[in-house]
Amino acid sequence: VSQQLSIAAADTIFGRVKEKVVPFDPATMLATAPETLRACGLSAPKQKHMKSISGAILEGTLDLKRVRALHDDDARAHLTAIKGIGPWTADIYLMSSLGRADVWPVADVGLQAALTRVLGLRKRPNEKRMEKLSQTWRPWRTVVARLLWMQEDGVRRENREAKKRAKAERATKLTKKKNK
Repeated sequence: VSQQLSIAAADTIFGRVKEKVVPFDPATMLATAPETLRACGLSAPKQKHMKSISGAILEGTLDLKRVRALHDDDARAHLTAIKGIGPWTADIYLMSSLGRADVWPVADVGLQAALTRVLGLRKRPNEKRMEKLSQTWRPWRTVVARLLWMQEDGVRRENREAKKRAKAERATKLTKKKNK
């Protein structure tokens, strides 16, 4: 759900889905009407992928217990063999659900932006450069990714607050001009 969405939006949508798909399991997901999922905020492509993943779990082609036991590269390959699970989703699953220490989601735009800012790069690195830059941090790339995300979130929060302050200052100046 979270790919290409803000964390807040993804959390809201996923919360709605979990409220409507009860019990929240593959069989119930497959049986849930598209209108119900759309009302939760799930786009048609996201619905298609969630149903594809649910079907793969029920068919046994996606074995999450097996994934837990696999090496990172093998786990990523097993996950991405399923329609609806791309490299980014596989990496985030390995990092967040399985707690893997050395995963580096090269396609993550937020991570690319953070790395650009922290390293003072002229432009955002592509996936190949992201991989190369990350080698220094092996075997703790997940930790570095989380630190960079936190740093980038802080920068974005500061920028939003600065914009709010500037807007409030402009409004105050306009009010003072009107009152003169």
